[in-house]
Amino acid sequence: MDAVRIIDTAGTQWLAAVGKLEEARKNFADLQDRLRTIEEKIDGSLPKIAEAKLALQRAQEECATSRQLFDGALQDLMKCIDAVCTNGKKSPVRLESEPGKFLEAEHRLLAWLDALECSKSDADALMQKARLARIIASDVDAQSRRAESCNAAIQGSEKEHRSLLERRRELLALIQESNASLHTLAGKADNVGTKVRQTLQEPLEALYAFDASVSHSPYAQPIPPLTDAKNVADTEALERLQSQLHIRLRDAFRSEGVSLPSAFLENVRVHIRWMIRRDMPEVLDTELQSFEYAWTEEDFLRCLRQRNCIGMVAERSERVVGFMIYELHKSKLHILNFAVQPDSRRRGVGAQMITKLIGKLSSHRRTKITAAVRETNLDAQNFFKASGFRAEKVLPTYYEDSGEAAYAFTYRVPGTLQTDEEEAAVRKETDSAEW
Repeated sequence: MDAVRIIDTAGTQWLAAVGKLEEARKNFADLQDRLRTIEEKIDGSLPKIAEAKLALQRAQEECATSRQLFDGALQDLMKCIDAVCTNGKKSPVRLESEPGKFLEAEHRLLAWLDALECSKSDADALMQKARLARIIASDVDAQSRRAESCNAAIQGSEKEHRSLLERRRELLALIQESNASLHTLAGKADNVGTKVRQTLQEPLEALYAFDASVSHSPYAQPIPPLTDAKNVADTEALERLQSQLHIRLRDAFRSEGVSLPSAFLENVRVHIRWMIRRDMPEVLDTELQSFEYAWTEEDFLRCLRQRNCIGMVAERSERVVGFMIYELHKSKLHILNFAVQPDSRRRGVGAQMITKLIGKLSSHRRTKITAAVRETNLDAQNFFKASGFRAEKVLPTYYEDSGEAAYAFTYRVPGTLQTDEEEAAVRKETDSAEW
């Protein structure tokens, strides 16, 4: 069974690893596509940047040429003005012939001014292109950074991919090892089954003869015939057979007025967990087989709806063989209901549940466990005494259903003493005692 669980676990882990591997591959492909898109954008932006830089250089050269022409025209104009002014002072009569040169210089100046304005417009357009080129260049830098980030993510995905492949190899090795163990266990099981069939052939005949010779209790079901050899080798079938045999032996000894020797009983290990709703049918079956005045399903549900009320079950081979209901108080735990299936009694089930409860105690908080036991329930009284409980007082007419008295049993954490208030309460009348 361990090998099967290992294989199931390994298979689940392998499927999860395969899913992560596929997801990593998809992420890797997406990152590669994004990287190719970024590289294409970068390749398309580089010629535009070079073209914008060349146009800016040309505009700067044209601006310089226009400036030189403007300076030359301005100098020609100044020369004309100086000449006109000079001629006017020496011979005012010649002013009529000089304005032509002045107008010619003025026209040349205006033409160069127009050329300069055009050059300025071209320069502004080129500057705009330069700004766009700078924006494109900055975008290229951002794309480059994104490309670096994508490369880093791709490298991380490759590392995760390698890690997943390594984990997959480990899981495959574990599955192969588990398969080998399973084959080995199957071979051992076949050998054990053969030996069991050979060993049990005669004892089974004696067992059926013994079963037919003793009287059956209401809780003991007839032993089913094991005609199939596989059933004999089945562990659970043998355990059920052993439990039924214990009941037969116990009933046989009780009919003679004595108890079954403990040597005939073998303790079993159980798993103790929280009680859930689907446990209720088995819990009710155990309750009905254990008590004359049994709780109903509504009694259980009403109790478990209380915030301080806890239910736990003892489970063996996916079967509930015992349960306990207890209350949480400030300084103690109080057992309300406690029962074990008849075919699992005197096999350590109740002791394991009590050990579970004792493990919840501490010397600085909850220091004791209390329980009320019917005066006529000698088996329960002996069980609690054997588990370290002490009967500290009698509770007259404690049970409303029968008017029967109860013994108040208490288990204390070793090293803790009974307080003065508790000792005084023991000496008082117990009619108003709260449990």
